[in-house]
Amino acid sequence: MERTLSRDLKGLIGKKVLIRGWLHKKRLMGGLTFINVRDRSGLTQILIEDKDETEKLRGMQIGTVVEITGAVVEEPRA
Repeated sequence: MERTLSRDLKGLIGKKVLIRGWLHKKRLMGGLTFINVRDRSGLTQILIEDKDETEKLRGMQIGTVVEITGAVVEEPRA
């Protein structure tokens, strides 16, 4: 799968994409985990629902390089 940049996500709603970048921010809020990933074109907010993946994030430092695959969902509040 080819990498998708943050700036190109609006045209890919409902599609599966691969995001690569640096962990910019993480918010571990009970059952929900949100992260922001920064690439050369901007920021992407990502919702992590898998508990094992959330545990991996706990030990990651800001600036860690990450690779994430998932579906693009439009969220007006984000």
